[in-house]
Amino acid sequence: FAIFRNKANFALRMYTPAYDGKFFKDFIPTNLIIFCSRGCACILSLTVLISRGSGGLSGVPFNYYSLCSLSNILGSWFQLEALKVVSFSTLVIFKGSRILPVMAMGYCISRTKYDIVEWIIGGFFAAGISIFMCFKEPQSEENISNTIFGLVILCFYIICDAFTSNWQDKLYKKYKMSNYEMMFGVAACSLIFLKRF
Repeated sequence: FAIFRNKANFALRMYTPAYDGKFFKDFIPTNLIIFCSRGCACILSLTVLISRGSGGLSGVPFNYYSLCSLSNILGSWFQLEALKVVSFSTLVIFKGSRILPVMAMGYCISRTKYDIVEWIIGGFFAAGISIFMCFKEPQSEENISNTIFGLVILCFYIICDAFTSNWQDKLYKKYKMSNYEMMFGVAACSLIFLKRF
């Protein structure tokens, strides 16, 4: 628990705008953060694949990784950009409402069918989170507009995240790949995309 708390505090120090000269004068560019994280993921996964003597990437076409990679980059970008206008706790709470988008995307991508009870439970989660966020402390008009803008960005994040997880699940089932193969394929494609930005 202490490790999670320390990571959350570090994220708050890095991403919240009230620096007052104590931490950084400007935000760390979002693209740089994503590029560094994907670079580390690429190096780590390639190291594990080489050490295990893996025989390649299971024949997955490059464009399959590229779709997943692009949605992963966009999801990360939306998430980090939202932290500039909403609090870290709002982000964590809002992530809890991703059940319905994940189920809807699962149906669209893999034709996964869910019981009506699962849809109702997902709806209750989303409704509960919406009610919780509506009854927060009163804010100024500027903060309200920032929060609304942040929530719109978080909606895009959740859509991208739902697509990424369902697309990866489809690739796992079709090509029977390992987690490290998926990690390397997505991270390598991400580095190619991010280099162009």
